[in-house]
Amino acid sequence: MRLSLPLTLLLLGAWAIPGGSEDRAPLTATAPQLDDEEKYSAHMPAHLRCDACRAVAYQLWGSRSEPGETSHRPRTQ
Repeated sequence: MRLSLPLTLLLLGAWAIPGGSEDRAPLTATAPQLDDEEKYSAHMPAHLRCDACRAVAYQLWGSRSEPGETSHRPRTQ
């Protein structure tokens, strides 16, 4: 299997970096520990509001329609 030139240069460049990845601490992420009230509540806990707003905004941004597109749903009466 033949590697492309940019990929080969990238691999050689990463190998030649002093220190490499051995000096870095591994990244870890854990979910917050929620109590029963927070876990089963329909309301967002105050300490998670910023993260929740970002998540909702990300979902809305990804689902937006292209400019000029409109939803042609029939109105229900």
